[in-house]
Formats: sequence, C-alpha cells, structure tokens
Amino acid sequence: MDHEDRAGQPVPEGSDVTEDSIVVLENEHWRVGVLPHTGASVAFGQVRHDGRWRDVLRPTADPENAGASATACYPLIPWSNRIAGGRFTFAGVTWELDRNEDDRNALHGVAMNHAWTVLERSPHRLRLSFDSQGVPPHTWPWRFSAELTYELRDDRLVVDTLLRNEAEEEVPAGFGHHPYFVRRMDGDAEEVRVRIPAAEMFELDECIPHDAPVSVEPRVDFRELRTLGGEHIDDDLTGLTDGASLIRYERLDIVHEADPLYTQRILFAPPEKDYFALEPATNANDGFNLFDRGVGGNGVFTLEPGAAASAAWSLTALPR
Repeated sequence: MDHEDRAGQPVPEGSDVTEDSIVVLENEHWRVGVLPHTGASVAFGQVRHDGRWRDVLRPTADPENAGASATACYPLIPWSNRIAGGRFTFAGVTWELDRNEDDRNALHGVAMNHAWTVLERSPHRLRLSFDSQGVPPHTWPWRFSAELTYELRDDRLVVDTLLRNEAEEEVPAGFGHHPYFVRRMDGDAEEVRVRIPAAEMFELDECIPHDAPVSVEPRVDFRELRTLGGEHIDDDLTGLTDGASLIRYERLDIVHEADPLYTQRILFAPPEKDYFALEPATNANDGFNLFDRGVGGNGVFTLEPGAAASAAWSLTALPR
C-alpha cells in the first residue's frame, strides 16, 4: 500500500523518499539536492570545479527544517512575484487572497508551501507533481496541477515546469522560479559579474508596477557585463532580446537560459547579502492586475479547462 507524504499526497510504491529526504542528482559537472516535501525546492546546487564541489546556488543552512523561501531555489506557481494587496480581478470577478508579505501582498504563489509527490527518479533526473485539490480557496480559487522536472544533461541543469488548469472555467496563470546565486564563489577574490539582455523594465512603487514597461534605466542596465554594485536592486526586467543571461565568476561562467514564455527576469541583489537572485518568470510583478487593466508586457497567459502550459530554464556550467 502507498504511504503518504506531509501534504497527504501519495508517494509511489517502493519509493525511498521520506519526509526528511534530500534527493541528490549528480553527474561529473553538477550536484543538486532537491527537497520534495519543501515545495520541490532546491537545497543546494554545486558545480565541480578544480576537482571539488563548489556552491553556485546559495546553500540552504538547515534543509531539513527550512521553509522554501530559505532554500537555494523554489518554484513560484500559479503566479510569480506579487499580487498587490492580495486582490485581483479576472473576467469581471474580484478575488481576495491571503496576504503573506508583511500582510500587504500575496507573494510567490502557493505550490512552494506544500509537499510534492515524486513520480520518477534516477541519478540524473527527478520528476515531481503537485495537485492543489484541498488547498484553501483564499490562497488560490481554482484547482490546478503542476509538474517539475530537474534533469542533469552533461554540463546543464535543466528545470522544466508544467502547469495545468484543473478547474471548469478559464483561469489566469503564470509561474516562475527563484534561484539564489552566490555573489562570490569559494576562493574567488572578486565578486560576480552579470549580463542580462533586457532592454526594458517596469517602474515599481514598492515592487508594484502601474504602467507598461519603459526603457531600462542605467542603474539596472545589464546588457553589458558588469558587477552588481553596492545599490539595492529589486527590479522587474523585460523586453528581452535574447533568452540567455550570463553569470561570470573568476574561473567559471554560468549561462542562464529560459524559453520565450519566461518574459521577465527579476533581479534581486541586496548589497548587504552574499547572494543575489536572477529569477525567470512568465508574468510581471502584479501581472494579473496589469492583465485586467490591459497594460502591455504583463506576460500573463490564460488556460482553458484541462489546458496546460510548459517551459524550461537551465544553467550551463562552463569553466574558464
């Protein structure tokens, strides 16, 4: 008989995944730990360099007890970033959601807060699923299901996301991922440099946009490789001219690529921290409200009953 994980979802017969397991994928280039019970988040992401494993993603301090937001990377489903005030309107109906960001906004979806089921596992590949049936409607009003696949393909870590509408009506949707990268790899004397091919940005008021994107400002213009600098950055970059960004350490390049459905790159770089985030997202900050108002560049898509959307992003490790 199947046993059940922390969210009451069945774990496949014969699985050795338990509540406190870290599922480790490893090849000669990458070593990645995934936490199925913590929102299918990533505990660590390491690259073999100079004969040893070095952290590229921010390692989780206490993976057995951490929430998803304290991990190295976590999924944002069925929306990315914020819904202002936890309120949005779709098809003439206004919905109220729990506000989980200092009691102001609904933040980062709901799937990160629940355990996922392991569907398939091998040394280089892990496929997980989540079904929102039973999730309270004040966190999201429509039922959905999702699958995540983490796969090591030689020097690439590929993350594939599928989101399906399980409701009986059309719904708005989006998703993203929140990877944290170290600012400085172990042993490096210099901080990371970053290139992001984004020609536009949303002007934000406390992380919320009100109008269509504008030309990217010099302070967050990363179309040429540059350091993050000492200014606080928390911006929604868009108008992508290419799907590939570059994260350059002293002796290692990480090529950050994403399918075209990921129309946004959220750059979060607090100068007092030893990490930064470069998040692929399909929808803009507060995208559902932008969509309702007809503001361009919002990235929100809609799904008919039973329909699904999928997209992948990846990290390629290239020693220099």
